[in-house]
Amino acid sequence: ETPKEEKIDVPPSSDYIRPSIYDEVLAVLMAGENVFLHGPAGCGKSRMGKEFARQLDTPYYDKSFSGGVRYSQVFGTTEITGGNTQWTCSDLLRWVQEPCVIVLEEWLSADDDIKVGLNSILDKGTRSITTPTGKIRVHRDCHIMATANGNGRQKSPQYGAAQRTDDSTLDRFVSYHMDY
Repeated sequence: ETPKEEKIDVPPSSDYIRPSIYDEVLAVLMAGENVFLHGPAGCGKSRMGKEFARQLDTPYYDKSFSGGVRYSQVFGTTEITGGNTQWTCSDLLRWVQEPCVIVLEEWLSADDDIKVGLNSILDKGTRSITTPTGKIRVHRDCHIMATANGNGRQKSPQYGAAQRTDDSTLDRFVSYHMDY
């Protein structure tokens, strides 16, 4: 059983140096767009999401997609208990219903069925997902970012893991390259 994910405390920003794209990325998020930050490991992609949450005074959550994350961990589980079927909402689907900043860590590592499942949540026109208990809508002040080392459109000579992702998924993001 995987440990339950919890809200992460946002570190103080006194040691944070804003990258040159900080203000532009924040403006894009505030305009209701999803943002995909790609670049080398350790360049500050996730930290930028934490700083946005701090600046917006809103909760910060992250969901890592490395290490074989299963579909049920992202979207919820259905179990039969005592002859009754019961669906349990995932952390991610609870988070999207409130004002917050969510960072989908190493999301290109997710299985294709997970990425396709995320499409309705990420689509500007839909921003919802249908579950066994009904439709879950993404809160208008839920800001979604994704991070990865590669850009999902080409092979990376430096990072050999997940390389290519369907354009229908990538097109749901405004993409930015980050570097050190």
